[in-house]
Amino acid sequence: MGIGIFLISTMIILTLRNKLWRLLFPVTPLPDKRVWIHASDGILSAKLAFQFLNPPPLKLEWPSSIWCPCIPPSHSFFFWWLMLSKMPTDENLQLRGCTLVSICILCYKHAENSAHIFLDSEFSKSIWNWQGMKLNHTISLTSSPEM
Repeated sequence: MGIGIFLISTMIILTLRNKLWRLLFPVTPLPDKRVWIHASDGILSAKLAFQFLNPPPLKLEWPSSIWCPCIPPSHSFFFWWLMLSKMPTDENLQLRGCTLVSICILCYKHAENSAHIFLDSEFSKSIWNWQGMKLNHTISLTSSPEM
């Protein structure tokens, strides 16, 4: 047991020695300089630091279609929450640290999350089918962006 540890430590020392011998050191001392890797010239400025800490928001396509005068603001806000996964469902409350048992109040079979409540449950499917019949249009629930 002791010889095995000795051999392993000797191999580690030899490997480190070989790596150290391959290092190149400058002959004359160079001045220390801070380098910001997110800048093209390597110089950190307050503007670059602010831009790094506050990146521009992503350009989303769907918000312009829900924030219009023909839709009541309360409905637009509700849909906004739904698309950004901010609805206070059991799933989101658990992500924020609340300890609770999750069950869908519509079917009592699945955990509660936005996609299930508004798209996958039998109740929501029947509502969407009814809405499609009223509009004389088939509503596809398979392609929901970001939910």
